[in-house]
Amino acid sequence: MVGWCGITGITRIAQCCDGLWRFLIARAMARTAVELERERNRATAEVIRLLPIDCELLEYEPDGRLRVIRRSGLATTAPAVPGETLREGER
Repeated sequence: MVGWCGITGITRIAQCCDGLWRFLIARAMARTAVELERERNRATAEVIRLLPIDCELLEYEPDGRLRVIRRSGLATTAPAVPGETLREGER
C-alpha cells in the first residue's frame, strides 16, 4: 500500500510539472540550435579565409539546404568606401 501511494504521488507531481519539463526541453533545443549555428558561422568564416582565389565550396546540410560559398578575385570582394562616388573619367 505504501508503494502504491508513493507511485501515485510521483505521477501527480510529474503531471503538475509537465509544462515546466516541456519548457526546459524546448529551451535546451533552442540553445543547442543557436550554438550550432554560431559554430557553423565561425567555421564558414575560417573556410572563406582559407579558400584560394576563384574557388567555390558547396555545403550540403542534412535538411536538404545547399550553401554555395564563392571566393572570387580581389576586385569584386574589396569593400566599397561609404560616400565615395565614381568620377566622370572612371566610369
